[in-house]
Amino acid sequence: MSKASAMSGRAVTVSGISLSTALLLAFTGTTAGAAQHAPRTERVSTAADGTQGDGASSAAVTTPNGRYIAFRSSATNLVPEGVTRPGTYSCIRDLTTGEVTKIEQALSTPRLSADGRWATYTDWGSRNINVFLSDLSTGTRIRVGAPDGRERDLRTGRVRHFPGVRVLAVSPDGQRLLTRDADANLTLRGLRGGREIPVGHGRATAGSVSAHGRSVVYSTEDADVVPDDTNGLYDVFQWRSR
Repeated sequence: MSKASAMSGRAVTVSGISLSTALLLAFTGTTAGAAQHAPRTERVSTAADGTQGDGASSAAVTTPNGRYIAFRSSATNLVPEGVTRPGTYSCIRDLTTGEVTKIEQALSTPRLSADGRWATYTDWGSRNINVFLSDLSTGTRIRVGAPDGRERDLRTGRVRHFPGVRVLAVSPDGQRLLTRDADANLTLRGLRGGREIPVGHGRATAGSVSAHGRSVVYSTEDADVVPDDTNGLYDVFQWRSR
């Protein structure tokens, strides 16, 4: 091996950048020092064409990838077919296509599968409240049990206290918490390092934080989150970290 080749080899080893990585950087224009996108927020509780709801929406949850968002709504104009009993249904919004799907007579906000196909929620059965599973691609619904399940993390048994705030949700990876203070300010808190990121002002529920805390869905009646919010009602918004 020539001296030049040896020096070249040492340079590659020290930098840790392979030829394939260098080519990827060249084609994508990505560098380690590239500027990060600023956080942004958009309203979710609208019709597919962007029409704002004529009723309040709240209690939103998201899939881990942030694409699908489910929420409760009393609006009557979010789906083309309308609703027969306002205030008794939930909506599921696909942020990629804009499509809005309704679930009639859901007593709770549906929890969604990662691909947005399956939804579980509570509703009245023949005698009492039961948990139902719906296939949103076919519209079929089956009863799967009673809402008495509980969840507990037994890995460490560690309990942490956050004075002055209420913990509303945890990210799927268990590393970030969404909290709400007495003034309804929502904050995303990292359990490693303690980083705190302001999200918005309003309400949120379990299931509202996506994977790695990349997005949070929440509801608020604040009219200054996005332009042209004039309905004076609670709407659902998605905050994204970048």
